[in-house]
Amino acid sequence: MSRTAAAIVVSVFLATGCSGQDTTSAKASSQPSATGTIAPVSSADRAYYGCLEDQGVVMESRDDGQLRVDKDRNKDEALVTAEKQCASLAPDPEPAAAEDLATAKKFSACMREKGIKDYPDPDPETGEIRYGAEAAHKGDPDFVSAAQACNTGSGPVGSAVEN
Repeated sequence: MSRTAAAIVVSVFLATGCSGQDTTSAKASSQPSATGTIAPVSSADRAYYGCLEDQGVVMESRDDGQLRVDKDRNKDEALVTAEKQCASLAPDPEPAAAEDLATAKKFSACMREKGIKDYPDPDPETGEIRYGAEAAHKGDPDFVSAAQACNTGSGPVGSAVEN
């Protein structure tokens, strides 16, 4: 799978931590706090990401202490398996910021216009986009091309697509 396709699949799959279902999940929110500081990692996040790590998922080493899956060092199949094993620990998603939700809606509409007819709209509350890992057209040049064309370069959804 190309680096771009992997970035798309994994970002759609794990941008905010997974839904606990056999679907991918990208969250359209993630605004910095008003003070510009990073919120501390919750015990629920620690438990969930710890479970993923126990299942063999490689995590990023981040200076800010936030927990994230290393998208370049994991296989999609391993991520799906780990997510299923850890689903009961997945934290509840937070509401999406209005601006990020609008960006996610535009991205979804653009993907459909570019030929990915089954690409869903984001959840109106959380901004998550549920798109099955097997349906993410891994390596499909049409999917990759559509995602690159729809990339706004801003917000968590748009910037998840590498050019």
